[in-house]
Amino acid sequence: MKKSGKTFREFSLDSRHKMLIQEDGCRIFGPYISDSSVPLTWINSKYPKSPSFDDFFNAGNWDMGGDRIWIAPEFPFFTKSREHFKESYTVQPGIDPADYHISSEAPGLIELSSLLQADLYESSWKHKRFHIRRQIRPLSNPLSASCVFSDLVTKVSYCGFQEHIYLEDFTPDAPMPLEIWNLFQVRPGGTFLIPYRGKTLDYVDYYAPSSGNVLSFENGLAKVKVHSHEEHKIGFKAYQTHGRVGYLLKLSENQWTLLIRNYYNNPSDPYIKEPSDTPGQTGCSLFIYMNDTRDDGFAELETTSTTFGYPDSGNGYMDLDFWFFTGTSENIQQIIDLLL
Repeated sequence: MKKSGKTFREFSLDSRHKMLIQEDGCRIFGPYISDSSVPLTWINSKYPKSPSFDDFFNAGNWDMGGDRIWIAPEFPFFTKSREHFKESYTVQPGIDPADYHISSEAPGLIELSSLLQADLYESSWKHKRFHIRRQIRPLSNPLSASCVFSDLVTKVSYCGFQEHIYLEDFTPDAPMPLEIWNLFQVRPGGTFLIPYRGKTLDYVDYYAPSSGNVLSFENGLAKVKVHSHEEHKIGFKAYQTHGRVGYLLKLSENQWTLLIRNYYNNPSDPYIKEPSDTPGQTGCSLFIYMNDTRDDGFAELETTSTTFGYPDSGNGYMDLDFWFFTGTSENIQQIIDLLL
């Protein structure tokens, strides 16, 4: 990535792990272990080969990889016509890549900010403007106070970071329900692990049906395998989920990595994202997306903030914790049992 000619800032999580933070588009790549060129998350193979950031985006691309922020709901920010959802899907440059710059930097903290602005499609309002601030800082091991920490700490590699997002609405005279939408792209071949309550799970299929070889259930966990030849997006209702989700990926014969996202989940909140063909299917705070994973495919872990901006104008915020563990299958399973 650093040889691609694009501008990155290295951000150390600890003595062995670092992130690459790209100012253009505010993408967070990594973590990287020491000087490894392969991150634990997905990067589009076409992106480092593109002559410049502008060349990549001007070709209609947005899926460079890493972690990004969009604005929800998809209607009316991203599609010009609900009836022609995919054909009219538009990533407005005022949202992504926007105009991010590093606004603050200190040991253990980096902040990027930007003005966001977008037209509204099929809406009574024509335009919205926001100011966004994204702060990234390292996170200590969530198991540091556990009774098994002294045993696991020598067997499992850990790093983590927290992302705090604050979104200020500059157009309060055009009130509407809003959510901060975080999307984190991961390498295919692994399995998402979603703890849930209840005998059956209430979920929403946005695209191809997920039952069968994509979605399964075992010991209180919903498991989503990222190996499909179809496009899938699954929404999970807030009232049954716990605010944690894992992604388990095999790196080699004896090494596995586990990403756990910890996020605020409030079942009393409306959570306004919905499929294009079934309006009213709301209430999901967690989403898993995957495209055709055969050709440089990827999956996305998506969560949204609580809803703000309507009926009263207001601002939004979101805190996300990312915990990464690497070790043997047996040791990673111990962590799954403790944290999921």
